[in-house]
Amino acid sequence: MHNGRRFLYPAPGTRLRLCRLIGVLAIAGGIAAVPSLANAASPRPTITNFKISVKALLPEGGKFTLSATVANATTCTFKVTPALAGFPVSVPCGGSGNSAVGSRAKGIFKINSSTVPNALGGAIHHTFSLSATNATGPTTSAVHPSLTQHAYRWVYTTKSLSLKGSATSISCAGKSFCVVVSSKGTLAVLSTKSRNTNLTDVYVFRSVSCASPTMCVAVDSTGTFVAWNGAKWSSPTSVPTGSSGTAPDLVSTSCPTSTFCMALDSGGDAYSITPKPPHGTIMQSRALGQKEANPLVSCSSATACLLTDQAGDAVGWNGKTWTTIGVVDTAGGVTALSCAPGGTCTIVDSHGGVVTVTEGYKYSKKLAIADNQRTVSCPTPGYCLVTDNLGHASQEVKGVWSPPFTIGNDPPVALSCGVGKTSPVGVTCAAVSHPGNSHWGVIKLK
Repeated sequence: MHNGRRFLYPAPGTRLRLCRLIGVLAIAGGIAAVPSLANAASPRPTITNFKISVKALLPEGGKFTLSATVANATTCTFKVTPALAGFPVSVPCGGSGNSAVGSRAKGIFKINSSTVPNALGGAIHHTFSLSATNATGPTTSAVHPSLTQHAYRWVYTTKSLSLKGSATSISCAGKSFCVVVSSKGTLAVLSTKSRNTNLTDVYVFRSVSCASPTMCVAVDSTGTFVAWNGAKWSSPTSVPTGSSGTAPDLVSTSCPTSTFCMALDSGGDAYSITPKPPHGTIMQSRALGQKEANPLVSCSSATACLLTDQAGDAVGWNGKTWTTIGVVDTAGGVTALSCAPGGTCTIVDSHGGVVTVTEGYKYSKKLAIADNQRTVSCPTPGYCLVTDNLGHASQEVKGVWSPPFTIGNDPPVALSCGVGKTSPVGVTCAAVSHPGNSHWGVIKLK
């Protein structure tokens, strides 16, 4: 008793049972505290050096790599704005080989991806984010790498030409030299000293080709041609009578060198034309056979030419022999042909088809712009420009075609790119329309 109160003391057995219970609770409490302490000690994920391998891509699209140093994470999630195919993507991260080897792993993580051709009228600016996660939750990178995928634009000036009749063909050699011919005898030299030579209306010029600013040949419907020597045009010279038995209607010509041109007439006969005598000789009668209209010829060199027609038939010339390739464009409707130095030729048709013919006469077909393709010019290997009859253009860069971009409201009837550049940016091209407007354009990015 203490201060009049009685304290009860439990029996020894009871005290033992209480001690055991307290001990069990203490042990249980200790066990429960272990995970709590571990969680408190587990660090959150960290992200450093989040970056992208390239800052900009051409409109044709391309590949890029995202990389980051990630620690204490098991999952990495990449997102992008605006949307891009393949994103968002969640993958294991951390540790060597970018595999999840534990919540405390650390390693450089990479993801490879690509973009498709830019189908918009302007540049697309992609912004990326990265979130790394472990048992404690996610950590989002404060850095947001960006990627710009450009679009093309055609920056041009319009020059009105004093032509008699309608423009029919244009050929450019270099940045500032082109020749335009018309249906009523006009030969227009466009350079720093532009000048027109007007022959009579008898001369319906169908095609012109320039190997250099000092050598061009234009052919007409009366079986004659004229040559430019850098200062003036030669007098009209007739080529021999073809298989038709009359003066041939020369419709297409190509001059890969200063000493050789090949021409075709409407009957499919092939002619060799040189500025010096003998001026014109028949190379092959019915080289294309009796096929449909619109025979076309383009030469990569004096020993490599391709002939085709509206039906999509093709014939090759190797400097010595002729090879019948067959129908390379079964859709038909072939409208234009251009062969680049090196031997690759490109055929376009009015159905949106593009046929590439390479060395050994191997060919493949794909789509470029859409229907109504009208012209094509390939000044260098791996680069072509195509236009349609609605004022659009599309570029091919190493096998990949860009989406269409506008070149003006006056669709060209003829096109020529005269600058031998491998980059599609800064290529100078000229297009001419029926009334006689010349569009000088430079391809730029936006």
